[in-house]
Amino acid sequence: MNEKLRKCLIDIFYGLWNLLILLSLISIITFAFWKINIVARQIIWYLSSALFISSCFNKNLKNGKMSNKCNNILDIAFVIAILAIFGGIFVIKTYETNFNWHWYAFVMIGVLASCGTACFAVLDWERSDKSIKEKKEIIDISSKVLSYACLVDLFYLSLFIGNLTFKFIIEIIFVAFMLYSLAGAFVTSSFMRKAKLAKCVILVEFVSLIVLTILLIDMIPEDYHNIQTIASTIVAAVYGGLLTLVGVAWTIRKGEKDRRNDLKQRDKEKAEDERRRYVPYIRLIRVGKADCFSNASVTNSIELHSLSERCFFAYTINDFNIKNISESNVILVGVKLNDKLYSFSNDNIIEKNTVCNIQTTRNFEYASEKPLKELSIVLEDIVGNKYEVICNLDYKPENPMLVSEKEDEENTITMFRGTYTVDSFSLPRLIVYDNFI
Repeated sequence: MNEKLRKCLIDIFYGLWNLLILLSLISIITFAFWKINIVARQIIWYLSSALFISSCFNKNLKNGKMSNKCNNILDIAFVIAILAIFGGIFVIKTYETNFNWHWYAFVMIGVLASCGTACFAVLDWERSDKSIKEKKEIIDISSKVLSYACLVDLFYLSLFIGNLTFKFIIEIIFVAFMLYSLAGAFVTSSFMRKAKLAKCVILVEFVSLIVLTILLIDMIPEDYHNIQTIASTIVAAVYGGLLTLVGVAWTIRKGEKDRRNDLKQRDKEKAEDERRRYVPYIRLIRVGKADCFSNASVTNSIELHSLSERCFFAYTINDFNIKNISESNVILVGVKLNDKLYSFSNDNIIEKNTVCNIQTTRNFEYASEKPLKELSIVLEDIVGNKYEVICNLDYKPENPMLVSEKEDEENTITMFRGTYTVDSFSLPRLIVYDNFI
C-alpha cells in the first residue's frame, strides 16, 4: 500500500476515534439527566462509559507510541472525575436505591479530592527539577492534602448518618493528625525558611484545630460533665505545651539564623581585611632597566569599506615601565582600551620592588571608529582579586591622513593619527568579578 495513502487512512481512523470519544462524553452527560426507556437508557449510558474509558488507553497511531506519562495520569483523572460525577446522577435518577444526594456528595468529595491531588502532584513534578528531594516533598505534601480531604469527607459522613461514636472517632483522628502535623512543622529546622503561603496554611491548620477541639468537647453529652472538664483540662495543657514548643522552636531558629548571619558578616570582613593587605600598587618609572617584558597583542584591524563614518582613528602607544611598590607580588593580567580587555598571552608575575616594561606589539596602531578615551592596566593580587589602574595619558596628535579606495570622493576616508604617552597612574580600583569582561 502506498505510504501516503496508509498515513491518510490512519489519520482518518484516529480522527473518527476521537469523535466517538467526544460523542460518548456528550451521551454520558445527556443520559444522566434525560429520562427515556430505562433499558435503552442503560444500554446507551454503559456503552458510552466503556467507550469513554477506552480514551485512557488511546495510542497515537501516527507514531505508534503511548503519550507521555504526565498526560496519561491527567487523562485518567479526568475520566474518573466525569464518570463519578455523572455516574452518581445516573444511579440516583435511574434506580430505586438508598444512594441519595448525601452519599453522592460524600463520593464526590473523595473522588474530586483524589483526582485533584493527583493532577496537582503531576503538574508540580513536571515543573520541578525532578530530584529525589523534590520527589519526596511532592509526595509528602500530596499525602498530607489527601489525608485532610479524606478526614473532612469522613467528618461530613458522620454528620449526615448521625452516629455519635463514629463522629467522635473521626474528630479524634482529625485532631491527632493536625497536632502531629503542626508539631512537625514547628520543630523541623526548615520552618523559618518556609514560604509565606506555607506559613498561612500552618496558621489555618492551627485555627481549624482549635475549632474542631471545641466541637469535640461540645459533643460530649451533658450527662458526662466530668468528662468535659477533664477533656478541657487536657486540651488546655496540650495547647499550652504546643504554644510553648512554638516559642522555643522559633527562638532556636532565630538564634541559628542570627548566628549564620554573624558568621557570614565576620567572614566577609575577614576577606575584606585580607584583600586590603594585598592591594597592588604600582608606580611609573621613566628611566632604569626593566627586569621583565610583557607584550600586549592588541591589534584591532578593521575593514575600511565597512565603516559607518567616513573617518577612523589610529594611535600609537609608547612603551612604559612600571614598578611594583606594594607589599606582595602582583600578577599582570592585561590592558584595557576603551573598556575592552586585551589579555597577555600568559600571566606575568611582578615581584616586590621589581620593574616591568609594558610594551605593545611593535608598530602597534589602535584602529577604531571612536577615539581612544581610556587606557588602563589590569592587575591581580595573590588572593585572586582583580584591580584596574587607570593611566593618565599625554596625547600628541598628528596630521590627518586621507585614505582613498577609489578615485571618487564618496569613498574617501579620513584617518586621524596620534601618539599616547603614559604620564601617571590612578589608585587601584577593585573590579567586581561578575562584571569583569
